[in-house]
Amino acid sequence: MIFPKFIKPGDTIAVTALSRGMEEETEIIRFESGKAALENLGYKVIFTDNVFAGNDRFGRSAPAKEKARQLNKLIRDPSVRAIYSAGGGDFLAEILPYVDVEAFKKDPKWIQGFSDNTSILYYLATKADVATAYGANFGDFGMEPWGKSVKNGLALLEGRTTKQTSF
Repeated sequence: MIFPKFIKPGDTIAVTALSRGMEEETEIIRFESGKAALENLGYKVIFTDNVFAGNDRFGRSAPAKEKARQLNKLIRDPSVRAIYSAGGGDFLAEILPYVDVEAFKKDPKWIQGFSDNTSILYYLATKADVATAYGANFGDFGMEPWGKSVKNGLALLEGRTTKQTSF
């Protein structure tokens, strides 16, 4: 199995809504706080268009092909070193046929999330043979203080720990 390079200050962390997007004011504030916290650690943080675009009546941030297009843009961007999911939800599996697995193999990067994101993590780990991380969705970085699982997940992506703990 291939392990992506560990992230470090100066790297770009991207956030995309593979399931549902954020539309509540409290969610948006939490995301802006999380962005500021990671930028204070030296990371550049970017959001895809679908993160704050709202949701359709089923809770999708965008149609399947559009969600996949935004993910593939991040996968193909060499400046992006880690991708966090905005949150859980439903319907993530509908993007899998459109994910550029070959590009992901060529430039492996960390992808992290939980809940509905299990399907993309498992898919890329098995299809591309690249390690993924089951852990905090991006909104958790907007909490103060960060929980142990958030700290541990970031430490894993930074290469400061290889130990996975249940909290």
